[in-house]
Order: sequence, then structure tokens, then C-alpha cells
Amino acid sequence: MKNIKFYIILVFTICSALVFQGCGSRLGETLSLSKAKMENQLATKAELLMDNMIDVYNTVQDLSFESEFDGAVAGILASSVESYEPSQLVNDSIRAKMAVLQLYKQAVHEYALLADEGFTGQQAALAKCGQAIIDAYKKIADSTSIELASQINPIIQSSRYDQNLLMIRLIESLVKVWTKDVDAWNSQLNMSFLDYQVALSLIPDESFSEEKLVKYVNQPFSGKHNLVEVYKVNLIKERRNQLNELVQKQDNVTASLQYLSQALTEFVKSNCDKTVVVNYLNRIEMLLTTTETKSNE
Repeated sequence: MKNIKFYIILVFTICSALVFQGCGSRLGETLSLSKAKMENQLATKAELLMDNMIDVYNTVQDLSFESEFDGAVAGILASSVESYEPSQLVNDSIRAKMAVLQLYKQAVHEYALLADEGFTGQQAALAKCGQAIIDAYKKIADSTSIELASQINPIIQSSRYDQNLLMIRLIESLVKVWTKDVDAWNSQLNMSFLDYQVALSLIPDESFSEEKLVKYVNQPFSGKHNLVEVYKVNLIKERRNQLNELVQKQDNVTASLQYLSQALTEFVKSNCDKTVVVNYLNRIEMLLTTTETKSNE
């Protein structure tokens, strides 16, 4: 009995030592990161985030086009084309915001160069990116340009400004613009979805071919009316799934933006806790990697 207890204690001690060694190793790696390497990691995650945001903008643009087209077709088939008006979604605005995101990616690239110990970056290049972002917001009549200019102009006017503080201000502005866009998209897409449902419900059975319906309705139903109704439900379900996937992507990007902002805020502190910064960056990678994996399935 004593021998059994001894071996149990021995195994527990060895396992605990291995776990502690692994945690200690990861902690040691985190603490050994230089300021430049931390900045480089921040830039890498920020660029990954921009790519995901651009992907969401593209998805919104595709969905908005599909919603308008499918809604118009449903209106025609329902013989209510004169009274049916699909919800108009602002595609021009979406394209303009995507152009702004490309400028943000360039700003992140310049930020990464400044952090690279093997490359002598120019702060003027990052400042120029900040000014270009302000000008782009002005072109799309976004009030963000006024607020952003008042925040970053005093920073970049200094010959040796704090590039981390500049990135914080740029990301904070991006969070505000993104939040407004997400609210607008969800409102418009949901309205368009409801319009589509109404128009779809008004399409009479005679507008459908029973022979072709059988190919699209896999359930063991019979009768043209039943097949028509099930087909309509399947169309609605498909569109709802697309909207749900978009919302999940938006939520992941929104959370990642907050984590990036918090990571930068912690990083610029004089008593910066590197483990906190790395934790935020790991969360970003986990969220965005999950999004990419689901998109490829």
C-alpha cells in the first residue's frame, strides 16, 4: 500500500514538473521578446485583421447585390414589379471603405518597418499614411476625418513622434467607423431579407415547374403546392444562413479590433505587461483563424 502511494506521488510530481516547465518556457519566451519584436507582432496581427475586414466588406457587397437581384426577380414573378422596390444598399460606400482599409494596411506596413531592427524605417512614411486616411474619409464625407485629424495632427507634427500612439489613434478611429458600418449593414440587409420573404410568399404556384422543383426539393414530398412551399422555405433558409455567417465574421472582427486596441494601449505603458499583450494577440489569431477555417470548409 505504501509502495502504491509512493508511485502515485512520484507520477503526480513528474507531471506537475512537466506542466510547470512548459508554462515557464512559454512565459520565458514572452518575457524575452524585445520591444521591436512586440511591435512587429502587433503589426502582423493588425494586417491579418485588415485582410479579414476587407473580406467582410466583399461579403457584404456580394450579399447586397444578391439580395437586390433576388428580390427584384421575386417581385417580377409575384406580378408586383410595379409596387416592389428592393432595399437599396450602398455599394459605392462599401467600395470607398475598402479603399480606406488598403490605406490602413499600408500604414500597418510602415509601422512594421519602423519596428524592424534590420531596417531603418522613415516615420514620415507612416505620417503620410495617416494623412492619406484622413483625406480618404473626407472624400466619403465621413465625420471621422475631422476627429481623426484633430487627434493625429499634433502627433505627426513632431519630428520624432510616438508611432505607437499614432497607431492607437488610427485603430480607435477604425473601430468607430466599423461599428457604424456594421449597424448600417445589418439594418439594410435585414430589411432587404424581409422584403425578399414577402415577395417570395406572393409568387403563385403556377410560376414554378413541378418537374424542375423535384430536382431542388430532396425531401419526400408530393404535390406541386407542397413542393413550391418547401422550395421557398429552403431559399429563405439559405439566405438566413448566409446572413448568420456574415454576422459571425463581423463579431469576430469587432472583437479582434477591441483586442488590438487594448494590446496597443498596454504596450505603450511604461510598465507594459508583455504577457497581457501576447494574450490579446493570441485571441486575435484564434478568432480570425477560426473565421478563415469556416470560410474554407
